[in-house]
Amino acid sequence: MKVKARIKLTTTRGRVEFLKEFKDIDSFNNYKEGQLNTHTLHIKYSLLYENEKMYTPAKTEYNSDRSLRKVKVNKVNDMTNLIQSKSRNNNIALLGNKLISLSITPSIIRKFNKFMDNKPVTNTEKKTIKSLMLFEKLSISQYQLLKDIEERVNRRKLIKQ
Repeated sequence: MKVKARIKLTTTRGRVEFLKEFKDIDSFNNYKEGQLNTHTLHIKYSLLYENEKMYTPAKTEYNSDRSLRKVKVNKVNDMTNLIQSKSRNNNIALLGNKLISLSITPSIIRKFNKFMDNKPVTNTEKKTIKSLMLFEKLSISQYQLLKDIEERVNRRKLIKQ
């Protein structure tokens, strides 16, 4: 019995949606298992059996590999930024137990310009810092990126020749 499947694959690189036809339900299950054992985070599908007029309700199955689930953690961070942007005062955020200001002020720009002059900062880090200074307000993840760069650079030692 032929089976048509409407499939949505979410991989580490993005989302793909397509229709595919299988000769029977076993070949579809083999295909699904093969996808879940490789690079797919989850697969959402609905089936249309031969001589039927409607697809079955959509089902979602997730990959059991924990290393791929780290990608989902990033989506949780995006949700905190979404909550941040919808709050009343979205210039202020709570990060851990600290209340931080996400506004880019001239004093912060001067601080990072001075920081880049006195410390051994790579060109890519300089470009990242300069690109973040163009915004009026940072997201929490952008703020965290700035702090990570600052921490990384502070651990380095300047070698004078």
